[in-house]
Amino acid sequence: MTYINLLPWREESRKIEKIKFGLLLLAIVSLAIFTVFIVHLVLESVIHHSQERNQYLQTLLDNEQVVLGGLSKEKQIQMTITTDLQFIASLRETSYQAIRLLNELTKVVPSDVFLTKIIRNQNSITLVGQAKSSLEITRLMKNIEKSPVFKQPTLSEISAQGINTPNEKKFVIKVIQEN
Repeated sequence: MTYINLLPWREESRKIEKIKFGLLLLAIVSLAIFTVFIVHLVLESVIHHSQERNQYLQTLLDNEQVVLGGLSKEKQIQMTITTDLQFIASLRETSYQAIRLLNELTKVVPSDVFLTKIIRNQNSITLVGQAKSSLEITRLMKNIEKSPVFKQPTLSEISAQGINTPNEKKFVIKVIQEN
């Protein structure tokens, strides 16, 4: 059909173009909304998956913290037991040293020497006593020198006891005990 007057044909063509443009615009907007919706669903799924994984990891971390706390308590108990055992061992050794000291003193002290006081400060021992004569004190000093338990005997004080017994002497000897 031939159109003589082009104006109605142009108007009809414009209407068709407007309709096409409107449909195309509607399709693009629909596609954009659909794409945004799909992207939103995918991101929501990824976020949900990450949250579930974080919650799982947090649960595992909490369980490991409980185990670590138990191990820490066990280590503390073990350290306490070790400290107690070391104390008992040192106490035993100290007791053994005291027994060794007393046993050796019975061997080195002559029969006419009487010990009135024994003072022990770690390895330093002070012997306070009385002897019937200076010769007995000398014999005691020689016996201490020969002893494997004692070393470095030092006579720090010697004095007469009283007027009635002029030969009796009071003495103070310092020695070092070998470990």
